[in-house]
Amino acid sequence: MPEALKDHREWLLKQAAAQNSNLIWNTKFQTFLEDMFSSDARLDFWDDAALPKVIFDFMAARPDKPRLEQGRYAVFCAAPMLGAGNRGLLWVDCGRPELQAAFAALVQRRRRFYNLEIYLTERSPELLLPPQLLSSIHCWLRTHHAGNIVSIDVHSYGVFAYSLDPSHCGLEDAREKRLKFQPRAGVA
Repeated sequence: MPEALKDHREWLLKQAAAQNSNLIWNTKFQTFLEDMFSSDARLDFWDDAALPKVIFDFMAARPDKPRLEQGRYAVFCAAPMLGAGNRGLLWVDCGRPELQAAFAALVQRRRRFYNLEIYLTERSPELLLPPQLLSSIHCWLRTHHAGNIVSIDVHSYGVFAYSLDPSHCGLEDAREKRLKFQPRAGVA
């Protein structure tokens, strides 16, 4: 493993274990994002900005306390300052020989309707989402979700790979059921 990635692993593990939400202001964090995520990937929902810049913007304002899951998964959550309901989750698997990271952006498209955009750092033929990542996303959405996810798009190294049906991922439609008018007994 390159020395830079080894340094990233040790530093991220320490930050997540210490629940240090100030990590984003450290220059190591920006270097990590640039090393792991493609700057060639441009995100249309964020004014065509480069993926590392978008992740930094999502993590820069209103961060939650980072957490270390199972002693190996560093999880960082936040929301951009002018995000209009958007939220982001950065997930890093520090237990593999090569670092693996993913960024999930909950993007508001219309009032209370969201798209979940997942960006993977790996180019793999299967493009399977690790179960631990899905578990972290489910926990995060239960904590911060305020609307309905209408689509899930997965991107590999910044390039669109496939879409998932939210209901097949355990993200059932959370829309409130409409109340039906039922007259009281004895009322004509």
